[in-house]
Amino acid sequence: MKYEFHESETRRKPSGVWEGKTVRKKGILGVFLALILCFGAVAPACAVNRGVGQYAIIMTGDLRPGDTGDAVASLQRRLAVLGYLRGEPTGTYDDATKRAVAQFETYLSAQQDPIIGIDGVAPAAPEGAVVVDGEADTNVLETLYSLTDGCFQEQLRLGDDNSEVLRLQNRLANLGYLSGKLDTIFGSQTRIAVRAFQFANSLKEDGIATQETQELLYSDEAVPAAYPALASGDSGAKVMRLQELLMRLGFLEATQADGTYGNATKIAVSNLQTYLRNKGVRLGANRNTAQETEMGMVFPVGEDMTVETVSVTPAPSDVSSPNMSGEAIAYNGEDPYDISANGVMDSLLMEYISTTDTVSMLGTMKKDDWNDEVKRVQRRLFSLEYLFSTADGVYGTGTEAAVLEFQRRNHLTETGRCDQATLALMFSNEARRGMRTYRIIVSVDEQKVYVYTYDANDQYTKLVRTMTCSTGTRSTPTPLGTFTNTGRGARWHQFTKWGSWAQYAFYINGDILFHSVLYNTNNENSLIRSSVSALGRRASHGCVRLSVEDAKWIWTNCEQHTTVIVR
Repeated sequence: MKYEFHESETRRKPSGVWEGKTVRKKGILGVFLALILCFGAVAPACAVNRGVGQYAIIMTGDLRPGDTGDAVASLQRRLAVLGYLRGEPTGTYDDATKRAVAQFETYLSAQQDPIIGIDGVAPAAPEGAVVVDGEADTNVLETLYSLTDGCFQEQLRLGDDNSEVLRLQNRLANLGYLSGKLDTIFGSQTRIAVRAFQFANSLKEDGIATQETQELLYSDEAVPAAYPALASGDSGAKVMRLQELLMRLGFLEATQADGTYGNATKIAVSNLQTYLRNKGVRLGANRNTAQETEMGMVFPVGEDMTVETVSVTPAPSDVSSPNMSGEAIAYNGEDPYDISANGVMDSLLMEYISTTDTVSMLGTMKKDDWNDEVKRVQRRLFSLEYLFSTADGVYGTGTEAAVLEFQRRNHLTETGRCDQATLALMFSNEARRGMRTYRIIVSVDEQKVYVYTYDANDQYTKLVRTMTCSTGTRSTPTPLGTFTNTGRGARWHQFTKWGSWAQYAFYINGDILFHSVLYNTNNENSLIRSSVSALGRRASHGCVRLSVEDAKWIWTNCEQHTTVIVR
C-alpha cells in the first residue's frame, strides 16, 4: 500500500519483541535510554520527532536497487541529511544509494542487543532484526524517517580517521561547506568547513564536531553555506563567478573565465590566501580589519594621499605537514592564522572576498616600486588586456606604459602612477578594457574561425568575418584556451620538420600559428592541393590552416596581442 506523510508528523518509535526463550529485541531508543539510566554512560543520541521537515516523505513499501521514482528521491534526500549520501537526489536507487543504506543499516545493527543462545549456540536471527544488505525495507525506512537528530555517535576533531568523518564530510559537502574529493580523514580543510558551519549557524566556532554541532548539522534546520566552497575539479557557473572575482581583485592571470577549477585557479586562490595572510586577515568569528604587515607596505588614508604604515606580526610558516589527502593534521590547537595557502576556496574565504573591499589594501604605486601590491595591479592589467607579461611585482617600464594606456582609455589624468582614483576604477566592474580591434574565436568542433569586433558596450558581439579552417588532428590537436601573446609572423613561414611552407603566419601560442594552406616551397606555384581540399576538417599538426585570402586578412588586420580563443 502506498502512503504519504510529512517529516513534521509524529511517527511511532520503532520497536520489536522476539518471543523466544533466551533473547528479547528492544527498540533502538530503548537500548539508548537503558544505557543512560542504568550506567550513566554517554550514549548515541537519537531522539524522535525533533526536527520539522522541509520535504514530503513518500513511502511505497520496500525499496531495492534499480527502483526509481519519488520514493527513492525521498530516501536519498533523507540519507543526504544524515550524511550517508553526497549530492542531490536522482530518484534512481543506484550503487551509491545501496552503499548509503548499508551504512545506515550497519549503524542500526550495532545498536541491537546481542543474540545469546543456549550453551553458546546462537539461535536464528529474530524477526525484524536489521540485515545489512543495502535494501531499504519498510522497517528501515520508518526508522530512517523518525530519526531527526542525525544519530550522533561521537565527537570528531582534527586528526580523527574513521567512517564517521566521511559521513561528516558528506553532510558538510551537501550544505556547501566542503568541496573536492572526500575521505575518512579529519584534516585541516574539514576543520575549516566545520568552523564555517559553526559560524553560519551561531555555534561555538572551534572546528570540533561536538554533539551540539552534529545534532544541528544532521537536521533540516542546518543553515547551508551562503557562499559554497570550491576546489580543484569543480566546474560550472559558480567556478566562473569565482574566476571573474579573482581576475577583478588582481589574483588570477587570465582574460576569460573558463568555469573550470584547474591549476591556474588553484594558484590564483593560493595567491589570494598568501596575500591575506600577510595582511593579518582572519575570518569567521575572528574576522578583523585587514592590516599591513611590517614588510613596508602602506595604504592611503585620505584625499591628500598621505599614508600610514601599520605593523603586525608576519604569518609564521605552516607548523604541520600534509597527509596523503593534502591536509595538515599534526597541529591540534588554535590556528595562529585562519587562512592557509592551500589553493582551496573555503566558504568563509569566499564570503570575505565577496563582501569586503580589498582594494583599500592597495597603496599608491609608481615606477620602480616592488611589492605584492604591484603584482595585484599587474594581474588586473593583464585581465583588462593592457599588460601581457607575467606578474613579477616590479613596477617597470612595461607596467608604467600599461597604466598610462589604462588612464587614457578611462579618461583619467595620465601620470603612469597608481593613485587612489586610478586604483579605485581599475579594480571596479566599471573599468574599461584595453580593446584590440578584433577578437578571434576558433571552433574546433565546427572547423570555423569567427572574428568579432566590439560594440558600444565594449563587448565583442559584432561578427565581421567567418572562415573555414583545418585544426590539428586528434593525435596532434590544436591546444584549447585563451591566448593573448599573439602577433604577426613571417610572410612566408617554413616548417622544416615537415618540409613544407605556408603564407601569412600569425602566432597564437608558441609554435601554434594561423597560416595559409601549404606549399612545397616559398613559391605560390608550388601549392599542395590536398591541404586546400582538407579545409573544413581536422588535418594539421596543431596549427590553424586557412585559405590564403583568410590568412592574409588576419595577418594584415589583427594587432599584436589580439585575443584568440580556441574551444
